[in-house]
Amino acid sequence: GGGMRQVGVLGATGLISLHEMRNRLHIDHENAQYLANQLNQFKAFDVFEDALDINMVFVKVHLDQAHFNAYMRAQNILLGGYKDAYMRLVCHHDLTRENIDTFLSHIKTYLKQYYTDQ
Repeated sequence: GGGMRQVGVLGATGLISLHEMRNRLHIDHENAQYLANQLNQFKAFDVFEDALDINMVFVKVHLDQAHFNAYMRAQNILLGGYKDAYMRLVCHHDLTRENIDTFLSHIKTYLKQYYTDQ
């Protein structure tokens, strides 16, 4: 037991990362910065400004997380990664600027409907 029969599959992901993804990583970082800047416009989100040099955005969320998640799920947006009131949003190669704008649009709609202190 314990053999590495499928090591080629694991190796292929490493090769793609080295040869393709590193050349477009700056796009993920730009998208994370864009997302952070947009979220900063809402009082319901506190963006951790000192952690924006990567492709992740860390935020403290001042919303009912279960309700917010359910609303987003109804919009076909799945959220996770909560730890207490904190959330980590990750920008990656499958996420476009248009996807981020759609997410932000749903946040605006949610806040207008359910959150009075925008």
